[in-house]
Amino acid sequence: MGESDRYVEFRGRYQPGRIQFNINSPVVMLVIFNFSIFLFVKFLSFGQITGDTSLVPFFYEKLNAFVVHTSFQQLLYHPWSIITYAFFHFSFMNLLSNMLWLWCFGSILQTLAGNRHAIPVYLYGAAAGAFAFIAVLAIKGLPGAASLFYLYGANAAVMSVAMAATLVSPGFRVLRQLGGGIPIWVLTVLYFLVDLAGMGTVDGPLSVAAMPFFAAHLAGALAGALYLFSLNRGYDWGAWMNRIYHWVMELFSPGKRSAPSTRSVKEKVFYKTGNRAPYHKTANLTQQRVDEILDKINQKGYKQLSEEEKNILKRASEEGL
Repeated sequence: MGESDRYVEFRGRYQPGRIQFNINSPVVMLVIFNFSIFLFVKFLSFGQITGDTSLVPFFYEKLNAFVVHTSFQQLLYHPWSIITYAFFHFSFMNLLSNMLWLWCFGSILQTLAGNRHAIPVYLYGAAAGAFAFIAVLAIKGLPGAASLFYLYGANAAVMSVAMAATLVSPGFRVLRQLGGGIPIWVLTVLYFLVDLAGMGTVDGPLSVAAMPFFAAHLAGALAGALYLFSLNRGYDWGAWMNRIYHWVMELFSPGKRSAPSTRSVKEKVFYKTGNRAPYHKTANLTQQRVDEILDKINQKGYKQLSEEEKNILKRASEEGL
């Protein structure tokens, strides 16, 4: 059993559902946002706003600007659609399937790489899927009513999250109760096959009409892989998104900017202590120390732990703290 395995086992015993039920988790926020938009769209589509309970007129009249169309020219009029389409679903089963897979792979990605990557990977996958969809249509074209084709749903974005989670640690195991667990790459292959089987059109998943959708999902997976490769080489494609997020949050929390910095508090309380040493290392295991390490994993991922911190988790697991 590796150190990451020991951590996962320990975390499950210590605080089950720590990530899964944390409202501040980016994956939870994505799931809630997707479900909220679905309910809002359903409310409008069956109300008196459109004058018709069928989805087709509502789809054309109201949602035209939020889904991806069949040409780059149309994309110029609604550039935001390369992102917004990934939050729109018109089938509850499609939504439920996507959100379950997102929950599964997103939680693993957060556990191993930290919270700050889930949303950027999701958005990059969505954008890559949109461009691939339009590119294939531009190259191949479609027989008959090409204008009836639209791209919507989180499939490409979730595929990106799945690929990134898999490449972080291909040997990571899930469902450990089943003979030691299933490697995540096996789960990813299963997801790809399920996604392919449910893809696209009445002509079947391998038809010519399904090719743009297949290309979109494949591009999403490629985006997740490129994000991870770049991250491993020291380039964080999501850093600018996180900076914007924190900047926006500070606008709504002006009190935080005027508060004394953490560093000044630490210097005053812990370092200006006269002849006494500012820090005294103790070998005793405490619940507070374990909590701090778990919080660090939740924010930055297991790989960012020092050897000392890994050893503390190992000891805590063995001692049943």
